[in-house]
Amino acid sequence: MYQNFLLMPTVLKFMTVHAMACSFFLLVAVIPGVPFTVNGEVLSYKEAWESGYSVNLLVIGVVMPILAVQLLARRKYCRQLYTAASACVLILPYLYWQQYALAMLGLACTLVITLYLFKNGRVLAYFGS
Repeated sequence: MYQNFLLMPTVLKFMTVHAMACSFFLLVAVIPGVPFTVNGEVLSYKEAWESGYSVNLLVIGVVMPILAVQLLARRKYCRQLYTAASACVLILPYLYWQQYALAMLGLACTLVITLYLFKNGRVLAYFGS
């Protein structure tokens, strides 16, 4: 996998490292005493679980590192799964919170990610497609 990482285009390396770094969200979700801030308000462990934020962190903390490994292993559908995960993280929460401007920004970011993963020549060469 290290050899595959070295062969990745630079932006894809960043995306893979970022996805792996999301494992820290898992730690924040499951380790008591690690507070985090939402809208300027510090939430305790209990408040984070009651509000549902920890569930989101838990899912992101599990799914994104798995996708990083899939990108490194050049799995068949990893680009589609990464795109779907990006859409879920960058668009759906803002639609739920009725923050449509941020949802549009998330849509734009997801579009850029999708175009990069499926149209960039170096990425296509890396995945052999």
